[in-house]
Amino acid sequence: MKLRAIFFVIFPVLLFSFAHHIDVLGYDGEVLRLSVFPLYKPQWLKVILMTQTGVVFPSKVDGNVYEFHVSNSSYAIVSVEGESERYGPLSTTNPMYIDLHSLSFKPSVSVLSDVKPDGVYKYILVTRGKNWRIDGIYLDEGKLNWFDWLGKALIMFKYNLDDGVHELKVEYSLPYGLKRTFTFKLFSFKKILTLYRGKTYPYKVKYVKPYTYIVQPGETLWEIASRFHVRLGDLILINKIRDPDRIHSGRFLKIGRVVFENNPTTIVINLFTARMGVYYDGKLLAVYPVALGRSDSTPPGDYWILRKVINPTLYWYGEVIPPDTPLNGLGTRYLQLSRPQYAIHGTSKPWEIGKRISHGCIRMFNEDVEKLDAFAPIGTNVIVIKKAIGFPQNLQGVFR
Repeated sequence: MKLRAIFFVIFPVLLFSFAHHIDVLGYDGEVLRLSVFPLYKPQWLKVILMTQTGVVFPSKVDGNVYEFHVSNSSYAIVSVEGESERYGPLSTTNPMYIDLHSLSFKPSVSVLSDVKPDGVYKYILVTRGKNWRIDGIYLDEGKLNWFDWLGKALIMFKYNLDDGVHELKVEYSLPYGLKRTFTFKLFSFKKILTLYRGKTYPYKVKYVKPYTYIVQPGETLWEIASRFHVRLGDLILINKIRDPDRIHSGRFLKIGRVVFENNPTTIVINLFTARMGVYYDGKLLAVYPVALGRSDSTPPGDYWILRKVINPTLYWYGEVIPPDTPLNGLGTRYLQLSRPQYAIHGTSKPWEIGKRISHGCIRMFNEDVEKLDAFAPIGTNVIVIKKAIGFPQNLQGVFR
C-alpha cells in the first residue's frame, strides 16, 4: 500500500516534469526522425519543431515515429502538446533541445605516405563530430589500433597493402544514443597509400574581373569560363560545383583562377620517348606508354590536373557523343589539364598507344589511366618535356 501511495504521489510529478519522452532515431542533414512516447494515454497529440528557419511540421507520421524535413538549422526544439483525460493538457518533453549540428557532422579522412629508407610509413587521420566516440576502425575488415591526436584518431602502420582499392570503415557512437558507420575508399599503388581518387591539393585563388557573375538562362559553365578567360576547372573548384553539366540560371559564381601549391605527386610526360613517369615524393613509381599529339601539337610545359571525369562524354564541334560508343575515343577516364585544350585520357583504340596520333591530348591504355585517376588527385603537377632521356629513380631538375 505504501509503494502504491508513493507511486501516485511521484507519477504526477514526473508527468508534469516530462510527459513525453523523445528518442532521436536518425538525422542525415535533411530528415530528422523522432519517436515520441507519451507517459499517459493521450486523447490527442500534436508534435512540431521550432528551428532557426521557423516552425516545422511533420512530413510523415507512422505510429509514434515522426519525420521532419530540417535543413539550414543547427538546432531543433521539440514541442509536444497532448491531453490526458485525467490530468488535462500536457506539454513537457525530454529532451526538448536537439543539437542538429552535432548529428549532421560528416567525418573525413586524410592519408599521408612517408617514404623512408626502411620502407613507407602510412598515416591515416580520421575526424569525429562533437561528443562523438569512435567504437572501432577497420581496414578491409581488419581492426586497426589508433590513438587520440588533437581530437582526431591517428593510425600509423608500415606494412604494405596490395595494389588497388581498400575500404576503411569507422564506427561511431553519437549523442542521443545514435550509432553510425562511415566507409571511405583508399587506394594503394606501389606501396603508397592515398585516398581513392584523392583530395584536391591546396590552392590559392586569384580573382579576375568581373569577380562575380549571375548565371543567365540557357548559359553553360563552359561558355561562362570562355567569356571571362578562365578555365572550366577554375569555376568548378572555386564555386564547389558538383555537376558542371547542370548549372542553373540565377546561380551566383565567383570568377577567378586557381594556382596549386606544392604536392608530393608529379607526372612527367616525355614527348621524345612517348612515355609517362609517375613520381611520389620524388621517387619513381611507374612508367607507362602513351599516345601523343601529331607533330608538335602537344607542347612542353608545366600543367596541373584541374578536373577528373569517369566515363566522359565527348563534345566535338557541337556533337554530343556518349561514353561507351565507338565514336567516343576518350576511354574510361578523363583528366583535364590546366591548359583547357589538353588532357590525359583513356582510349577506345588501344593499338594507337605509342604513336603520335592525337590532336594534342595524351592517351593511355584504359587500365593504366584508371590507376592514374585513382592515385593522382586534382592539383597534381604534370610536366611535359621533349628530351632524349629516361626516367631517373629520383626526380631531378633536368625535367624543368
